[in-house]
Amino acid sequence: MKKLKFVLMLVLGLTFSNVYSQSLGGILNDAVDMASKAGGKAGTAGDITEENGNVHVEGVGHKKTISLTGGTLLIEGTSNVITINGFASKIVVEGAGNIVYGDKVNNVSISGSSSKVYYKTTDNKSKRPDVKVSGPGASVIKL
Repeated sequence: MKKLKFVLMLVLGLTFSNVYSQSLGGILNDAVDMASKAGGKAGTAGDITEENGNVHVEGVGHKKTISLTGGTLLIEGTSNVITINGFASKIVVEGAGNIVYGDKVNNVSISGSSSKVYYKTTDNKSKRPDVKVSGPGASVIKL
């Protein structure tokens, strides 16, 4: 009887696990399909919007070069690679695994793990941007 219960639990557990994996995989595939149909690249999801000189990156997997003249870059997502030509008064990164390359940056805030902001110069007297970083592996690095 104990063997029968164990086998039954094992079969039910494997069946549930397989259904769950297929459902999650289907959801991820649907997200990629929707991004492609909306004009995005395969493997990306979410939008990049610009308003009043500020840029908002939302989603996953974007690789984009943008120009700023004193605006703010806000990233909410994962695995985005953004290059800024010009001056970003502020860069805010919320999420994991994002990479930002900036020419000139005065303020950086990172919350999330493994995101990196690389910068060349700043207007600050300290010769470094004002930095607030929380999350393992996140950092701000001068090029």
